[in-house]
Amino acid sequence: ELDYGVDTRLVCGWPECTVEFNELLDLLKHIDDIHVAEQRLSNRMDSKSGFVCRWRACTISHVPFRQGRALVQHVRTGHALPQLPATRRRPL
Repeated sequence: ELDYGVDTRLVCGWPECTVEFNELLDLLKHIDDIHVAEQRLSNRMDSKSGFVCRWRACTISHVPFRQGRALVQHVRTGHALPQLPATRRRPL
């Protein structure tokens, strides 16, 4: 594991979820495995609902994404990366 010299925790911003991660990929996997997966299950009942960002204070939470992976990408660029210092922002 790389040592960036900065102890920055990435905190999940979904309501009532306070899980913390050391690595961006771990946070994104959590978003996909838990929060997007929940929406996949509910979308089976209503295929028109799409995937909605529920991150606290998200400015586009009213705009559904057509695919779960698009929501994960949105969380990465719009919410997770801003939590990191510039020295830890590396492309995936």
